[in-house]
Amino acid sequence: MGCAIKPDSLGKWVLLITASLGSHVILDLIPHWERPSELTWVVADFLLGSIMAFLIIYISKIVIPVIVGALLGVIPDIEHKLVSYGLMEEKLFISHLQFFPHQDWNFPWGVLIQIVFLGATLLLCYYLGKR
Repeated sequence: MGCAIKPDSLGKWVLLITASLGSHVILDLIPHWERPSELTWVVADFLLGSIMAFLIIYISKIVIPVIVGALLGVIPDIEHKLVSYGLMEEKLFISHLQFFPHQDWNFPWGVLIQIVFLGATLLLCYYLGKR
């Protein structure tokens, strides 16, 4: 979101924050693979996400908005861990509630969807960085 919005005013920062959190809801609607919650997978997910953010920063030459957008896009998933460790009683984020449609696809199809989406994101940021 940060490379697409390029906030230069308060209104655009509000849009970036809203769009970043909203993107989590939209992406939860797309069938994808929910990785196991073991520490190895959590670390791998964090490392891959960090590499993706650094690639977007490198391609778009936009730093702070990309970091803010990336963090806000993944923050809702922290509540999964908080609930599993008993630090929260129930999930609050809208796309994590029981009534929300959320399809998980097994490996490899769910991962393939994620790879295609990440590739499209990189291409979009490359294109937007050229403007």
